[in-house]
Amino acid sequence: MDYLCIILLIIVVFISIRELINSKKVSNDNIYGIYQNSRFYRLLFVVIACVFSIVMFVVRKIFY
Repeated sequence: MDYLCIILLIIVVFISIRELINSKKVSNDNIYGIYQNSRFYRLLFVVIACVFSIVMFVVRKIFY
């Protein structure tokens, strides 16, 4: 079950990174720009959290 979760996290990371590359940060001078930038930062947070979870899983499997 742990390996299934890790595989799903890896898939989420790849999809999120692809979306981050496709999205561009825009200026915050209108509502659309604020929305796009918040989407960018939410995706970035998802990538960081997933990578951290994967690293913690690997470290736990190595040391235990």
